[in-house]
Amino acid sequence: MSKPSLCRLITAFLVLLNFTCSKQVSAQENILLYPDLQYRIEKNLLQDPTYHSPLNRSHISLYQQEWLIDSLYGKKDHDLVRYEKGRTYVIANPVLQTSFQTGSPFLQHYVAGFRLESELSPKFTFNLNYTFHLLTTHAFPGSRLDSAAIIDHWGKAVSMNHSFEFLNSLNGEITYKPTRFLSFQFGKDKHFWGDGYRSLFLSDNAPSYPYLATTLTIWKLKYTNVVALMHDDTIGNYSKLQTKYASMHFLSWNVNRRLNLNLFEAVVWRHRNDSLNYRGLSFNYLNPFIFYRPVEYNLGSPDNVLIGIGFHFMVSQKLMMYGQLLLYEFYYKEMIKGTGWWANKNAYQLGFKRFDLFNIKDLYLQMEYNQARPYTYGHDYPLQNYGYLLQPLAHPLGTNFREALLILQYAKNRWFLNTRFTVSRYGTEPGGKSIGGDIYLSSNPFAKTFGNYIGQGVANDYFEQEITLAHVLQSHWGLIAETGIHNSFEFMPKKQQHIYFTFGIKTLLYREEKLF
Repeated sequence: MSKPSLCRLITAFLVLLNFTCSKQVSAQENILLYPDLQYRIEKNLLQDPTYHSPLNRSHISLYQQEWLIDSLYGKKDHDLVRYEKGRTYVIANPVLQTSFQTGSPFLQHYVAGFRLESELSPKFTFNLNYTFHLLTTHAFPGSRLDSAAIIDHWGKAVSMNHSFEFLNSLNGEITYKPTRFLSFQFGKDKHFWGDGYRSLFLSDNAPSYPYLATTLTIWKLKYTNVVALMHDDTIGNYSKLQTKYASMHFLSWNVNRRLNLNLFEAVVWRHRNDSLNYRGLSFNYLNPFIFYRPVEYNLGSPDNVLIGIGFHFMVSQKLMMYGQLLLYEFYYKEMIKGTGWWANKNAYQLGFKRFDLFNIKDLYLQMEYNQARPYTYGHDYPLQNYGYLLQPLAHPLGTNFREALLILQYAKNRWFLNTRFTVSRYGTEPGGKSIGGDIYLSSNPFAKTFGNYIGQGVANDYFEQEITLAHVLQSHWGLIAETGIHNSFEFMPKKQQHIYFTFGIKTLLYREEKLF
């Protein structure tokens, strides 16, 4: 089979998967653990020297979830459907949520669905997640997302009217594992690469996307390659989104029991170039064991390549430090001079996690700082930015920002307390002029060559506080009642404050978390 034929065949598979899900929204929430259970899983996994960063929040298995629920409540029969015969098993559980938010307007959100997981043989497993959403219309009038009928972090709505939005989310994955060292995944979902609350490499901010993934684990190394089919738009023709592709590497190395180093690389390219010539899945980027930058340079540098390095270090069994550094473009001489050269595009993250703070069991503290310079993640051709369905693939603020956050969580018996504080400054474009704050605007022409700084343009200073209290009502399926208060305050460009209360009922296997 020729290379073009092979590329077209792979493209056809991805398009088929995307078409079957095109009428369903790609939910931001996925089927995620309640935050308290998530950090408990991580606390235990970090004691395992074979564990590799990151903990993929959307791919925690039902068996891991069951282990935690069993340890918390002593329940062994909390599945709606369970079938086991030898090494084959099938597990199904419901996903439920009913939540309300006070304020103007009064918001309602109803969710119903299921999660199915099965191991048909030692080599084949699959999982399927489906949720139906009915929620009060709260899109942003006049924005790109509203014009495209795309719900922030979720995807394209099935239908919308003046009062409600109707959304379907269908995600899943088929895994083939020929050996214990190698596995292949084909599915539609999202990924999260990193140890932080945010990720500057690849996060679960944008909607789900079809992908092919390869994972290889040898010695102290774990290598993951993801090839994804994506759609986006920058010219306002939202009824016909344009196709693009992304190929991403993530290499994790457990140097010793305390230190993990990881490397990241990604390339984004268009389905068709300016002359509308077909490119499709570029065979040059499908080799999982290459560096993208030299290949892209040999092609004439037409595409968008990002590289990064990350780490986490276990200071003790209960204290972990972590960080990420992402480089798009940089010139060392100008960086040392501090001239604010526009093409010095980079981002970094630094944070720590403390488990059992003050030796109090299940008291968890996390502090984190993130920043990205102007024009990072963008491109001369906006379709080739590091985004998907009009939303960033990394940090939800996109670029040109600083952010500090603090998370405090505590669990006691059947009670969960979660708090989050966020302070940020970010710059937006004045009158649509590109100053490096919107990855969906072209980086060329840029506003100025030198003197660029984080927060340039229209400065926005933002503070957000969220406190939630939850109680397990029924441990059979992990049914919880939750109430909370959300307070946001914008200092610039104009002062405004929003306070609202939330309350609802949901399952532990479902988490709706508004990133912003």
